[in-house]
Amino acid sequence: MVRRNDQEPTPPAPHAGRSQKTPPREPEKQRVFVGTGLFWTLILGLLLAAALVIFIFQNTQDVEVEWLGFDFTAPLIGLLLATALIAVIIDQIAGVMLRRRRRRARTEREELKRLQAEDAG
Repeated sequence: MVRRNDQEPTPPAPHAGRSQKTPPREPEKQRVFVGTGLFWTLILGLLLAAALVIFIFQNTQDVEVEWLGFDFTAPLIGLLLATALIAVIIDQIAGVMLRRRRRRARTEREELKRLQAEDAG
């Protein structure tokens, strides 16, 4: 029986002259899962996090820093993490600028192709 949008169920259509046998089903194919690498990424991330924690506890000594006339003392790990964070921020900004430039160039190429096609046609 088929029900559509809160209507009364309609009986299935009778099969005139056909037997009620259903055709044999083909065996279901085994689905091959191609992973995304998430599991290995998780393991690698956990290993890197463990290495970072060990690195933090082994590098707690203070370091004297002289930079542009500023003199201060800071923990070595703080300086290393701050440097890494600044490098990531610079990398992200450069990536955004590069993607914007490539997107603009692609848009201009597509516009040029469209204009050439209009001119030829």
